[in-house]
Amino acid sequence: MKMLLEQGRLNLDQVIAAAAQNLEQPVEEARELLQRHFLGLVQKRYIERAPGCHEPPPVPFQHRKGNRKSAPKPGTAEEARHQAQQAKALARAEYEKERFKLPSSLMQAARDDGAGPEPPKKKHRMGGSTATGPVKEEDDKEKVVLWRVNRDEFNKRLRHAACIDMVQQKNGPDAAAILRAMLHATQSYETESKAPQSKSVSQDEVISFVRELEAIDPDYHPPDAVADVLRELSDDALQPVSYTGEGPGGSTYCVNMAAIIRHKRLLETDAVIRQRFGVHGLRLFRLLYLHRQLEQKQIAEQAMLPPKDAKELLYRLYRAGFVSLQDVPRTTDHAPSRTLYTWRVEIDAAADKLASELYKAALNVCLRLDFEYQRQKDILELVNKGMAQAVQRTHGKQLQKFQQTLIHLDSALLRLDSQIAVFNDF
Repeated sequence: MKMLLEQGRLNLDQVIAAAAQNLEQPVEEARELLQRHFLGLVQKRYIERAPGCHEPPPVPFQHRKGNRKSAPKPGTAEEARHQAQQAKALARAEYEKERFKLPSSLMQAARDDGAGPEPPKKKHRMGGSTATGPVKEEDDKEKVVLWRVNRDEFNKRLRHAACIDMVQQKNGPDAAAILRAMLHATQSYETESKAPQSKSVSQDEVISFVRELEAIDPDYHPPDAVADVLRELSDDALQPVSYTGEGPGGSTYCVNMAAIIRHKRLLETDAVIRQRFGVHGLRLFRLLYLHRQLEQKQIAEQAMLPPKDAKELLYRLYRAGFVSLQDVPRTTDHAPSRTLYTWRVEIDAAADKLASELYKAALNVCLRLDFEYQRQKDILELVNKGMAQAVQRTHGKQLQKFQQTLIHLDSALLRLDSQIAVFNDF
């Protein structure tokens, strides 16, 4: 995994050679172990085949109602564009079929380990070398196949962990244990890293996966009444779990991952607003979020604040991009004296604004890290030359202060990275 992250795209032989060199072992001795680890990473979808340079980019999302068009006329430019789109879609579908296909050598190792059934052997005609021709051709093709890290799978699993953590904070450890079992049961069916909902699973399937996780993880402690916890989650105002109907295994439920992440973004936004504008600013923001839009006089009355303080806080929030102002003219001339001005909160716009600020903050931390390294460049060169003890005697306090600064900056960068993931990747 480290080699693929550093190099980007490598074929199987290059991955094994680079990993063996990193382990300081001969390639032939480490090949079997590294192939087994590579097989496990592909089966868990952490590694995927890299698409060819001719592969088209992912299709942008379009609403199904806005995609109803009549067939293009034959011989027109529109028909040519339609045929080109169909060819790209076909190439994309072919790539999806081959995306996690294992090489023949690793497939044989997987069959030996019991990971999958052995396919039926094909009969070859006698009296010729046609049996070895396709095999040699397939081996040559596998040598040019490039592999890369599947970042969507990592984002998907980190998103699941964020959903579990959010439900544990709001609904308790029993609800988090049930949600973890549901996500574990449906993760192989998710085709998108930002899927709004999981696949529906029945109550009996949830119980079976709860028992499976309990046998695998000794730290996993599920509740006894799984059905009661599922009903409580479906009746919750946040609706982290939705009831989808009845099936052979009892009631069926799905996980509303988009709703959980939306609530987590709202809590992060609340924390930032409270830190910048205080409790009163947070009160105004939550009031507008609940009531959609209000006039300035109504806001001051319902927030129980003096009109002057409410007006000042509203304009500060407006300047920061967390609230917006909507004009509602009473007449066609749009005269200010005959126009109503209402305040409102657009949570998506506020989240985008906060995400851009998080990127700027991360950039500032990276620049500060680079500045600190440049300022202590001479001392670090002496340490790299093996003069650490001499540097410790002469510049001990300066080196200790530099280490503490690095710890603070690294921890701040990690916090910013987790928040950026919530607002951008999840």
